[in-house]
Amino acid sequence: MKRIVVYVLFIMLFVSNTFGFLENSRAVKAYRAGEFKEALAQFESLLTQHPDDPELNYNAGKAAYKEQEYQAAVAYFSQAVKQSQLSDDFAVQAWFDLGNTYVKLKKWQEALESYEQVLKYNNAHKEAKDMIEKIKKLLEEQQQQQQQQQDNQQQDQDQQSDQQQQDNNNQAQ
Repeated sequence: MKRIVVYVLFIMLFVSNTFGFLENSRAVKAYRAGEFKEALAQFESLLTQHPDDPELNYNAGKAAYKEQEYQAAVAYFSQAVKQSQLSDDFAVQAWFDLGNTYVKLKKWQEALESYEQVLKYNNAHKEAKDMIEKIKKLLEEQQQQQQQQQDNQQQDQDQQSDQQQQDNNNQAQ
C-alpha cells in the first residue's frame, strides 16, 4: 500500500512538473512568435503558482515591455532582481532591462540607479556605461534649463517690480 502511495505521488509530481514546463514552453513559444500579449498572460498564469521565480518574473517583464506595459514591466523586473540566488549574467540582464524600462517611463534617477547596479556585476558593461553617461548629461541639461527658467522668472519679477516702482514715482510727481 505504501508503495502505491509513493508511486502515485511520484507520478503526480512528475506530471505537475511536466505541465509547468509545457506551460512555460507555451509562454516562451508565444513570446518568440511575437505574441507578447499571449506570452504575458501565460507567464502571469505561471506566476500565480510560482510568484518568486526570478526567471518567470523576468520573462513576464520582457513580455510586458514588448506590449509597452512599462509599469507592469517595472514590477516584474523589480521582482526578478530581488532574488538573491541570481547568476551574475542574469542579474546584469534583469537590471539592464529594468533601467531600459525606467527610461521609457522617463524616470531618469531610477534608470540611472538600475544601470549602476549592472556595473556592480559587470563594470565593463559598455551599454550600461553609455546609458549612465547619457542620463547624467540629460539630468545636467534639465537642471540647467530649470535654473535658466528660474533666472528668467526672477528677471521678469524684477522688471515688473522696477516698472511698478517707476509708475509709482511718476504718479507721485
